Amino acid sequence: MRMVMGILISCLLVSYAFAKSPEELTGEYYGHLKNENWEKLGNYYSDKALEEFRELFGIIVEIPDKGDQQEIVELLFGEKTTVEEIENMSDEDFFNAVMQGIYVLIGKVALMDYDSVDVIGSVPEGEGLVHVVSRCQFNIEITDGDAMEFAPMTMEIMEVLSFEKVKNKWKMLLDPKIRALAQQIRNAMGL
Repeated sequence: MRMVMGILISCLLVSYAFAKSPEELTGEYYGHLKNENWEKLGNYYSDKALEEFRELFGIIVEIPDKGDQQEIVELLFGEKTTVEEIENMSDEDFFNAVMQGIYVLIGKVALMDYDSVDVIGSVPEGEGLVHVVSRCQFNIEITDGDAMEFAPMTMEIMEVLSFEKVKNKWKMLLDPKIRALAQQIRNAMGL
């Protein structure tokens, strides 16, 4: 019995030793954005954040005009996706699909490539919350002929990703900018 307990405790300690820090997770997350690994993004968020995202962007199925609804569904999810399929997606799959759709839409007017992401540091807030500050540098080139002419440029922005500890793993919280974007979409649609 002691041997079994010893093995279990050793496994538990090893799992804690290999648990990734918020800083490591931040680097991985931006790597997936850069490489367009959409299917991996939702895994970094807490269930609570994914549920909130679903509530915010679930407005797609609430659009009263079915023609407008289908147009938005096709823009974000692709031409062959139905509202029923969206309703049946897990919160993580819904998040991944919407994020991919947003980046595809951005790609229709501009090429945006993450050049580098440097994690500057982190700020703990209590025991179970950490904010990671990163310097993100990316290249932008406007590709839409109808848009104003801009020369390709490099931009640098500071980003903060917040992580909470959930069952001994760090999970991202929903960025306030995503909440603001959802509200802008709601306002534009009159919802």
